[in-house]
Amino acid sequence: MYEDYRSGMSISDVASAYGVSKSTVYYGFRAADLPLLRHHWMPTSALYFDYCCGMSLEDVAQKWDVSVNTVRNRFRDAGFALRQRPKKQKRSQANPFTGPRNTSALKEANLTRCNWAAQEHSEAWKAALPVSDERQSQVIRLRLEHPDWPLSRIGEEMDPPASKDTVSALLRRARIRGNELLKVAS
Repeated sequence: MYEDYRSGMSISDVASAYGVSKSTVYYGFRAADLPLLRHHWMPTSALYFDYCCGMSLEDVAQKWDVSVNTVRNRFRDAGFALRQRPKKQKRSQANPFTGPRNTSALKEANLTRCNWAAQEHSEAWKAALPVSDERQSQVIRLRLEHPDWPLSRIGEEMDPPASKDTVSALLRRARIRGNELLKVAS
């Protein structure tokens, strides 16, 4: 295998000839302390010319049948500059719901969810209204009167004001109690 490599075959050619991967050949040579050849036949200036003409590192490596790291190392050793990669878009900018450019989609989704929940649970809340304490009945009435309001707004309108978590817990308990009453009634 090593004689084929020394005769001018690349590591890729040796790997193909023996039906193994390139890394198997490379690490096999390294494990046996066999010196790897510097590809003197591959002029760095020709590689860099291809790169400057618009080819990517991957394209140059494929053309010259070497690895991308070989090309990059040749450029680094010769002091050639590499093009800057385009910066990846931040995750928040790529997400249509959370990016700074499109918050209306998030608001619309929240409004749709609020309306759906209000319609879905309104029967249970109505059933729980007569047996609820004053604070819970205040939350239920505000939710039934204003199904499009977010929970934080309902909490602000309460007397005394309540947090969004408190409003959510009161509505959840009322819904559970209302569903139990509806089951008993039917």
